[in-house]
Amino acid sequence: MRLISSLLLFFIGIPLLFGMIWATGAGRAVVHPNFLGQVPHKVVKAVPDVLDKMFKALETAKEPRNRDGKLWVKAVRDSQIKPSNLMKQLKMDLWLKQEVGTAFKRFGQAMRGKKLKSDIVLDLRPLKQALRSPQFHQSVVKVMNGLPACDDKGKSDWLKAIREVKRARQDQEVDVNLPACNPGELATRLVLGDMVMATVKMPDKKVLLRVADAPVALRALRTTQSLFWVFFLLPIILILAFSVIAGTGWRGLFQRCGWTSLVSGAIALGVAKVSMEASSAFLQLDPRTWDFGSKNPFWTNEANQLFLKKLAGIAQDIVGPVFHSVSSVAVSVCIVGGVILVLSLFTSESKKEKTVVVKESRPRRRRRR
Repeated sequence: MRLISSLLLFFIGIPLLFGMIWATGAGRAVVHPNFLGQVPHKVVKAVPDVLDKMFKALETAKEPRNRDGKLWVKAVRDSQIKPSNLMKQLKMDLWLKQEVGTAFKRFGQAMRGKKLKSDIVLDLRPLKQALRSPQFHQSVVKVMNGLPACDDKGKSDWLKAIREVKRARQDQEVDVNLPACNPGELATRLVLGDMVMATVKMPDKKVLLRVADAPVALRALRTTQSLFWVFFLLPIILILAFSVIAGTGWRGLFQRCGWTSLVSGAIALGVAKVSMEASSAFLQLDPRTWDFGSKNPFWTNEANQLFLKKLAGIAQDIVGPVFHSVSSVAVSVCIVGGVILVLSLFTSESKKEKTVVVKESRPRRRRRR
């Protein structure tokens, strides 16, 4: 029975407890109010700086991927338009920090149980106004003027691209490739006019969370958090059952439960640490090795390395809490396992074990002839 118990613990108990550690840790992090409220706020706050570094990375690359990418990068560079400066002119930096940042902050507060006095609404009017503003249109024209003039085929490609953009707005999967040439004043007006029409169709406000829905969302969040811990009890019950099968008394029960918990927690902790390092390295892979990166005319290995190093900080804000939460649960399981092993030293052996030990310790008497 001991062998069967050990096999069950090794092939079922440890993997199941390992999986529940990851499920509980990752689930607890994702549905945590701080994650829901703070991570989007950090991402939004970093957008202007990331855009500047992205264009800088493209400009300093030795060789763009193809001719179109090279022409577009040159046109943006010659226009001397800095994304962060353009955002300031359009007051988009204030909109991101104040409107979007505040909306996500209130969302996080609602998920922590704070009562909402009004609906959480995202005001899109500043964004619509920015996209219709003369400053934005002048920036688009300035970049377009930096491109070489289109021939007949280029103009035809531009008209086709405009139609594809309209189809893409209708939730159709369409790959839109903008030709790297200046289609002239008429086509440029069509592009800008289409952008204006798109902003007109945008709603002025977007409700993120209504006051009436907040209690329901909060209950769902807390229920989800509780369920993770309920599911966590399943491997614990099975480990206890498998340990009882061995029939080795309290000391054996404590030892098997302790070692199983300690090994499962240690493996989960090690995998979490390795995964955190691997995720950072994965972010620095060349997108040309990915399907969508292979079709992107702007990416180069040099630009990718420069850009993704800046992007890694934001990514760590997203995946970091998940790995830290898994590590926290794993450490807790390891501590519990260690405590159980210590307690096993102070528990008595079963009578069966004592009898076996006594029998083995008695020396055999030789028969007298």
